[in-house]
Amino acid sequence: MNVLYASAEVSPFSSTGGLAEVAGSLTLALRSPETDVRVITPLYGFIDYAGHGLVYQFSFRYPHRSALLDVHVHSVFHNDVPHYFLQCDPWFGREQTPYLDQARDATRFILFCQLTLACAWELRQRYNWFPDVLHANDSHCALIPFLLSISRSSPDWASMRSLLTIHNLAYQGHDSGAALYYCGIPSRSQPNLVYQDLDDNLLAIGLASADVLTTVSPRYAAEIQTAEHGRGLDGLIRTRSASLHGILNGINRMHHNPETDCHLAARYNAGEFGESRLINRKALQQRQGLDCERKVPLVAMVGRLDVQKGLHLALPAMRRLLTRDELQFVSLGNGDPRFHHELSLMAGQWPERVAVRHDYDGALARQIYAGSDLFLMPSIFEPCGIGQLLAMRYGSLPLVRETGGLADTVVNYDDGRGSRGTGFVFSWSETEALTHTLEWAIRTWHNRPAAWRRMQERAMKQDFGWDKSARATKELYRNIVISEAHL
Repeated sequence: MNVLYASAEVSPFSSTGGLAEVAGSLTLALRSPETDVRVITPLYGFIDYAGHGLVYQFSFRYPHRSALLDVHVHSVFHNDVPHYFLQCDPWFGREQTPYLDQARDATRFILFCQLTLACAWELRQRYNWFPDVLHANDSHCALIPFLLSISRSSPDWASMRSLLTIHNLAYQGHDSGAALYYCGIPSRSQPNLVYQDLDDNLLAIGLASADVLTTVSPRYAAEIQTAEHGRGLDGLIRTRSASLHGILNGINRMHHNPETDCHLAARYNAGEFGESRLINRKALQQRQGLDCERKVPLVAMVGRLDVQKGLHLALPAMRRLLTRDELQFVSLGNGDPRFHHELSLMAGQWPERVAVRHDYDGALARQIYAGSDLFLMPSIFEPCGIGQLLAMRYGSLPLVRETGGLADTVVNYDDGRGSRGTGFVFSWSETEALTHTLEWAIRTWHNRPAAWRRMQERAMKQDFGWDKSARATKELYRNIVISEAHL
């Protein structure tokens, strides 16, 4: 089976977050003798062409408005997976970031979708390779299923199927009517788009057109069918519920492994970790200028600082507990300037208890996972989340809000001997609920160390690798290809 996997960003070439990590890791897990998966993505100006070993493959011309665009295809094998990079100046090839602004991005990514199908045809003509499945990701690539659907009148495209993965429903490519017209996209006449005034919403067009839909966790698949989490698309998504599947994202367990991680002060595994995690905790405290002698839990946050991540809940709770000298706090990440300012004030007020970095450092992130006791992730919504998975891998117990992938991956402590649970869970999106759960976790850390250790061991043994995700995804590929063959 041949699969062409389209994504606006792909790790390690162009990465701003989880979308790129999924593209880089899932495709590696999908690759097998029976599944020939290949990745297609734009060639941005910031990509290190020589450093990543890219090579020129071929060029073709694409009719766009009244002109012919010169498209250059470059490639590299990364982890045995072929990656194709589309260069089309001035649309792709000069940018220093994957994303510009909504108006320009709509046109750029509509064009990328058009060029993806054109490139698939070129691969067939030049190398006798043609995808059975086009796997599109998020609003940037959501027009691919629609373009395929209107191409199926041709026998050459009739058997090809499409799958669209929703990584984050918040980003929809709405109000893209002018860009669609500019790129010569025909009318989107599906009734469930027109009636809901969604015919200029790129993600909605993809949702209505794809053969199969997936999200990055089972809970998120259910949530986006509700008015609370559906972002105006819940009605449309409910009409596609029979085709919607929640497949949990994973992490690269070889890449993120406390037993081999060279960034740690001491390495360890789920069978023996107590002393080594204390060494990592002290090393983290020393590096961040925290008091190494204070006998309180070390709480951490790693990630984007914004309302979606629950910072407006977390910071008042942190301030209340810091006033009572009940914890130390480490934060790594950037985002909303309001939260930068508040965190900086806290670090200034309690320099031996609060450490803040307003950037991202991959090595420090691993040291935080390995040295912290509690990992805070009180997200308002979370399609899947990776932070809680990495925290558990390294033995830092997650404290999360019950939503999306957090609800699917973190089992609440049983408030007893620790025979059940991999972290602490609260439901209400209120500071009081978070504060009470933090107080509960702190009491457990102080009063039930054996239960805490059992939860750490259980959390570290959880298998959130990509193999399960890949098996479920390949099963969907097979089902849609087989179902088409029997039509």
